[in-house]
Amino acid sequence: MNKDINNNFEELDDDELDRIAGGVTAASAAEQAAADGRTFQLPAGNFLKGTCICAAHNKWARYRIQATGEIDIDYADVKCYNCGKTWESVKLIY
Repeated sequence: MNKDINNNFEELDDDELDRIAGGVTAASAAEQAAADGRTFQLPAGNFLKGTCICAAHNKWARYRIQATGEIDIDYADVKCYNCGKTWESVKLIY
């Protein structure tokens, strides 16, 4: 962080700005997910019951488990590549 003494504010460096602005692009999230072995991209939206505020397409899971019903799908080992949070499993109901 660079401090501007004359104007009394601090300039953010690129990494800090990216974190504040939600600096993970869909392409970089996809690359990180592939490197981690997560191959299923979860739909956009905050469906994780308020635990993740990131609404972009940046949540990926390692594998998918089909539940007993036709509309319930469980995703295992989910990670949000914007905020870095992880979940053991997430059940989506369509």
